[in-house]
Amino acid sequence: MKKVNACELVNKNVKWNDLFDSEQELIKYMFRCRVQGAQVPCGYEYIASFQRYYIKNNTLTEKQMVQLKRLAKPIYAHVNKMLVGGLFVPYIV
Repeated sequence: MKKVNACELVNKNVKWNDLFDSEQELIKYMFRCRVQGAQVPCGYEYIASFQRYYIKNNTLTEKQMVQLKRLAKPIYAHVNKMLVGGLFVPYIV
C-alpha cells in the first residue's frame, strides 16, 4: 500500500494505482471491509458480493475489478482509519 495523506486523497484525482501497488493488494484489503446492514451507501453493497465471488472462484471478473477499482478510495480510507471528505463509511467495519 502506498502512502497518501488525507489532503491528497480528497483534493487530488487519485487513482486506485496511486493507492495500491497491485490489483491483488486491492483485493487483499477489500477483505478487511465487512459490510454490515442493508443501509450501505450505493456501490458499497458490491464489496460483500465481490468477497463471496472471490472466495468461490479465486478471481473477480473484469467488470467486478473495474467496480472494485472505483471503490479503492473508500477502501483505502477505511483501512487507514481516515475520516476524509465522506470517504470513510461507518457501515464498513
